[in-house]
Amino acid sequence: MMIVDSNTWADFFNGTETPYVQRLDIALDREEDLGVVPIIITEVLQGFRSDTSFRRARQVLVSLPIIHPTVECHVRAATMFR
Repeated sequence: MMIVDSNTWADFFNGTETPYVQRLDIALDREEDLGVVPIIITEVLQGFRSDTSFRRARQVLVSLPIIHPTVECHVRAATMFR
């Protein structure tokens, strides 16, 4: 399962072209296995100024499986990052 960070989602919804957004586009087109962590939903949605954009992003984000990582998941993520 792929979890996309809030910066990439923000770029996606703002129409910014980055390699990460391109990868997200591919994942969405192919209906790959995506998930979202609740804090990412908060971070992304709080950046919207218009209600229409907020609702569109909310619909996309809450349609994904919600992942509730354990502390061990966070440790593994830090290890992968390092």
